[in-house]
Amino acid sequence: MEAEFGLLTDSEVAKILGVTSTNLIRLRNSGRIIAVKRGPSVRYPGFQFDRASRAILPVIRPLVAVARDNGWSNESLTLWMLGPTTSFEEEDRPADHLHEPELLLAAAHSHMEALW
Repeated sequence: MEAEFGLLTDSEVAKILGVTSTNLIRLRNSGRIIAVKRGPSVRYPGFQFDRASRAILPVIRPLVAVARDNGWSNESLTLWMLGPTTSFEEEDRPADHLHEPELLLAAAHSHMEALW
């Protein structure tokens, strides 16, 4: 994940988004951004950003909401985003469908709401 997308620090994300560290904490706490623990620090998977427009991809907020509603941690959500799944015709990763929100969210609901 780090090699392909980056695991960004608070200061890197604040710079990308043009926000203060206080605003970044608000984004994290409100479920508008995915943050994962890595050792003693918090990191942000780079797949969730549109760096050209300096924005969080619109699908991230509802994706985090689905995960939270089903008791999934940000770490579990991140791992799911990077693993191949049969939810997609190509059997590729959810992260490969970030610009297809309906398809990605349908797959998230299917996986996260499944009863085992």
